[in-house]
Amino acid sequence: TLFPYTTLFRSIDCLKYLYFKDMEARKYEIVPATETTCEWLLQHNTFRHWTLQNRGLLWIKGNPGTGKSTIMKYALQKMSPGQPATQSKLVILSFFFHGRGSDLQHTPLGFYRSILYQILDQVPSALSDLVSDFRKSCEVKGEPGDKWDWHETELRAFLKSSIPKILEYYSIRIFADALDESGETAAVELVKEFQSLIRSE
Repeated sequence: TLFPYTTLFRSIDCLKYLYFKDMEARKYEIVPATETTCEWLLQHNTFRHWTLQNRGLLWIKGNPGTGKSTIMKYALQKMSPGQPATQSKLVILSFFFHGRGSDLQHTPLGFYRSILYQILDQVPSALSDLVSDFRKSCEVKGEPGDKWDWHETELRAFLKSSIPKILEYYSIRIFADALDESGETAAVELVKEFQSLIRSE
């Protein structure tokens, strides 16, 4: 997508503000699986069915320490650009919750900032409203992070409004690991939000 210089500049500024330190730290801390360890996942009928949908939820459940995060990282790597399993016109989004990390690493606010950062980076046209809101807030309120900050509710709304725009041209896969590490209440609310996103048009 081509943008006028000023719009592109605002998008970059918005990207920088959505980003936060250690946003991807947990993902890189997880030791990669050996090729044969998680190979079964790619052949599993449920997983294969999920990859053929434009949108859908796939829930991997298991006891703590049984390798769910390793499986998640493996699946993410296999679905990412450059891998044979990748479909064309596919947007890949991911967030690895980290209960022992900083606030943004284990809260819904951090999840929304990270996911919106990835969408703005991959499909900027889907978040033109977010960029416009960012520009207006900077002009009216002042320096972001000092004079104002985003709230979880408004970021959730931007994500919801971006999904139909993305789906006009792409399929979407969202990988969310260790939801339980966001806390029971937050995890339940996030699951409800995922279900709502699937139903949204």
